[in-house]
Amino acid sequence: MVQANYNSGNAALARLDQTHQQNLKAIINQLASRGLVFSGDTGYQTVQEDRNYGNTKYDAEQSALADILGYRQSALQQQQQLHQSVSDALENAYQNALNHPELYGYGDVTGYQPDASGNYQYGTAQQVAAALAAMGHTPDQRGF
Repeated sequence: MVQANYNSGNAALARLDQTHQQNLKAIINQLASRGLVFSGDTGYQTVQEDRNYGNTKYDAEQSALADILGYRQSALQQQQQLHQSVSDALENAYQNALNHPELYGYGDVTGYQPDASGNYQYGTAQQVAAALAAMGHTPDQRGF
C-alpha cells in the first residue's frame, strides 16, 4: 500500500521527488536555451537543487517523526488517565464498602455501630481489615 501510494504520487515523498525532478529539468532547459548546458553553472545549480531537495526531505521526515511521537505520547497519556480512573473507581468502591457494609452484604461489622447520621465510622485500616476478615472477607493482592 505504501508503494502504491508513492507510485500514485500521493505520498509526500513522491511529491518532493517529482518537484525535484522538475526543478532539475528546468535547470537544464534554462541553461540549454542560453547555450550553457556544458558550463560550470550546470553543476553548481544542480548541486544547489540537490541540497534544497535534501533539506526539504529531511524536514518532511522530521515532521513525520514528530507527528508519530505526538500520537504515541497522546496514547500513553490516555492510557495513564484510564489507569488512574480505574484505580480511583476501585478506591471509591472500597471506601463505599467500608462506609456502608450493609449495602455489600456484610451487615453490621461487630464492634462498629452507625453514628447519628447512619454512617459507619471505622478506626484504623488494620481495625477495618480485621473486622472484614472476621466476616470472611479476604482481600486480593491489591488489598481490596
